Amino acid sequence: MRRRWSIRPAHPHEWSDAVRHASALFRPGLPEDAMARAYPLLLGAGNVTNLWVAHDGADIVAHVGYRLVEIDTGKGVYLGALFGAVFTAEAWRGQGLATQVLSRATEAARQQGAAFGVISGTRNLYQRQGFFPLPRATGYRIDGGSANGPHALTMRPITTSQWGLVQALHASRTPRFSRGEGDWKALLESQTLWFGAGEVWAVFDESSASSPGAYFALEKEPRTREATGPCRRALEWGGNALWARQALEQCARTRGLVEWVVAAHDAEAHRAAAQAPRLAGRLVDLGISAAAWRLAVATDDIPLYGLDYV
Repeated sequence: MRRRWSIRPAHPHEWSDAVRHASALFRPGLPEDAMARAYPLLLGAGNVTNLWVAHDGADIVAHVGYRLVEIDTGKGVYLGALFGAVFTAEAWRGQGLATQVLSRATEAARQQGAAFGVISGTRNLYQRQGFFPLPRATGYRIDGGSANGPHALTMRPITTSQWGLVQALHASRTPRFSRGEGDWKALLESQTLWFGAGEVWAVFDESSASSPGAYFALEKEPRTREATGPCRRALEWGGNALWARQALEQCARTRGLVEWVVAAHDAEAHRAAAQAPRLAGRLVDLGISAAAWRLAVATDDIPLYGLDYV
């Protein structure tokens, strides 16, 4: 008997089913809502109408989700679609379902006004849909061996209620993802950086600690690099680049080697990190921000692809 399915946005009552399937595949052994907790903007209940599914009448058999987000380039504000959680149930693979669902999802994002799309992974179907490889970022090794900077700095992690401390620093950067209060709170609560757990740290001058001068997002667990051994990645940053560099050196002294991920276009960070050795350029960049920080489902060291709608 020929199998039948329909492709459509998930219904609100199907949100938990979509999250359950995604969690079973991408977070095996964890609770059924693990993926929604890790990626609340993409897989939160409020984004259910942007979760596209293939449904066989009884259950979800394939899925592609996307999150619409504004990008401020400094020359204009554009709407982007960040795709993730692409899967097909094992029994349904080999029938082109992922291709069909991705095609419908990318078209839906275009109709909603998206000027570009981003997706992570190595599957050929992305390139068949018109996605192209995005530029790679540079990783700088921060080992804590440099001299102290001109300021006595102190750092502390930012809690969900303190999102406003770093909002102004984030808003001063271009290009950047636009984030409102709800987005900041959801991201800080999730404590997911790129793929693993992490925290956002604010950097203060000890002589005037009322507001931070910089911030960065630092992974909790180190990654193993062939050239250097274990190191933690510092992903998104904002504010004074020299302060960020000095604070990362202080982190490296107590926590071990840090890798500062710097986008190709981020001249300020490249200048601040100029005295640090570069790591192999295996990390990836949106071409929009220093990293797809907690906005797209991205696995470690897997390329990102972009799609131009205009």
